[in-house]
Amino acid sequence: MRPTLAEIRSRLRNHPPRLLDPRPPSWRPAGVLVPLLLRPEGWHLVLIRRGAQLAHHRGQIAFPGGCHEPQDRDLQETALREAVEEIALRPEGLDFLGRLDDVWTPTGFVMSAFVAALPHPQDFRPQAEEVEEVLEIPLGDLIREGVYREEIWTRKGQAIPVSFFDLEDVTVWGATGRLVARLLEVGFGWRNPGLPWRPGPLPD
Repeated sequence: MRPTLAEIRSRLRNHPPRLLDPRPPSWRPAGVLVPLLLRPEGWHLVLIRRGAQLAHHRGQIAFPGGCHEPQDRDLQETALREAVEEIALRPEGLDFLGRLDDVWTPTGFVMSAFVAALPHPQDFRPQAEEVEEVLEIPLGDLIREGVYREEIWTRKGQAIPVSFFDLEDVTVWGATGRLVARLLEVGFGWRNPGLPWRPGPLPD
């Protein structure tokens, strides 16, 4: 799985993202960065393990990101700011490639995800208060047979497919799992063996 940067950019730009309106006001807009690194053996995805003391999604695998703040011009800036804070990302030369479909979380966030190719070199350093570790996962590992699965959960009468990528040392699931699936589908041409993607309306 090694499309060129131009091919990934073209695929993402030719797929208009489906956006969710974060209303009612109880739903909070958040921006996350979907960082790609090209190593000699292929593309890698940069993720974090959230700190065990956080209020939401503690200990889970996630993308760098967080809530939109008043000083942020837009959610893409939110995603970049949070990545710099959380993993000491070096942003000079970062190349934004496109945007994925919005997803929502049961904890009340609407996540807007921005895919970017990272410059070399990077010296990731997790922010101690929020990030337990920084992970680099080869995309080839994510598409191996038997790694991906779905469960159907029900929330307020609505059936929701929940994505899981079960790797040897870590499981990527939930909203992050759904974003990873969309990245692989849209940006890399992966054929998802699960249910067709439907962002769906925000629950009440």
